[in-house]
Amino acid sequence: MNGKRILALLLSLVLFVTANPFALAEEEEDLEGYEIEDNTLDLSDDAENDSVAYEGTVGFPPLSMYTGEVLYTGKTIIKGGCSLRAEMDMNSTKLISMPMYATVEILDIYADWMLMRYKEVVGYGKRLWMYDRPEAVDPVNTPPYGVYRYNYVATCKVSTPIQKAPGAGEEAWLTLGPGAKIAIIDVYDGWGRFFYWHTYGYVDMSNLTDLIDVSPTDDSMGPGTPIAAYTSYYTLVKNELNDGRIKNIYRACELISRVYPAGEVYDFNKQAGPYRPSNGYFLAPVLVEGGSAPGYGGGTCQVSSTMFNVTLQLPGITTIKRRPHGQSGARYLPIGCDAAVGNDALNFVFQNNYPFPIRLEATAQDGALTMVMYRAD
Repeated sequence: MNGKRILALLLSLVLFVTANPFALAEEEEDLEGYEIEDNTLDLSDDAENDSVAYEGTVGFPPLSMYTGEVLYTGKTIIKGGCSLRAEMDMNSTKLISMPMYATVEILDIYADWMLMRYKEVVGYGKRLWMYDRPEAVDPVNTPPYGVYRYNYVATCKVSTPIQKAPGAGEEAWLTLGPGAKIAIIDVYDGWGRFFYWHTYGYVDMSNLTDLIDVSPTDDSMGPGTPIAAYTSYYTLVKNELNDGRIKNIYRACELISRVYPAGEVYDFNKQAGPYRPSNGYFLAPVLVEGGSAPGYGGGTCQVSSTMFNVTLQLPGITTIKRRPHGQSGARYLPIGCDAAVGNDALNFVFQNNYPFPIRLEATAQDGALTMVMYRAD
């Protein structure tokens, strides 16, 4: 057995033994603007990222969940390709280099990283490096790439900090007010966990009320039980354009909250548009040729992207049309999980293939944009 294979198996064993569902997650800054040379990113100011996956199990040896091609085409192309690292840190030991378009196996998925295997070497690589959406090795038993099952929905009963780590007194991303609704992936030792931008957020469950289980299947567990839920988070910066963005999020939530009959083909632009003042929209930042400029309806992409993440959890809903905001995606969601809207080329279209209608409830408050899906039969 060669040295690389021994290293891969040892790494797998360590991951299997030490996995902890609540390893701390720190904020990861946007990679835009970093110089990339010879497989090394200048991330000296980047804090340690999460070190445990949300879904999937690291076995011995690890089993493949997906296959895909690696590529990074940001402002500076990585010279010589990407590389697997021993830890979720670009400054950790480089295990093996990978050329552009190299096919890799994906063993587990994290907020901003993936556990990969290339030429029998197992290590960590950035989600940003994946070219398009990887394909499931076993599509019957593995959900599509980017599916994150949220298991609870709750409402804040008091002012509730969204913390960067579980534990009293930890730094907070933002604070939600009473009445704000959020979706939660899982709960451990009194702390709820969920995605917050490209990392995780945590909330003290004692601050919440009206905790509702999300059905693990498409069959509702009873009246008022959701079959899917998702929350994304938006900034509360005080300026005119961001104020317009928040108002646009509210308006789009109003327009898409309804019942979707069985068999219906849903078109986001038709339902939420037109994006103009006469339809209740305000000026806000919109993407224009790789940059941003004021435009009516800015912020509706976060609504469509959150809706996309709800529908991804339901196998009876088929995505017909969807495009991301470039390879790095939208910063307010895990990479590869957004859906841009705004014109004929950018739209989110899906079909309800269930034999029953579904009802979407979309709400936004204090920086939390939450969508909950119910059976409507």
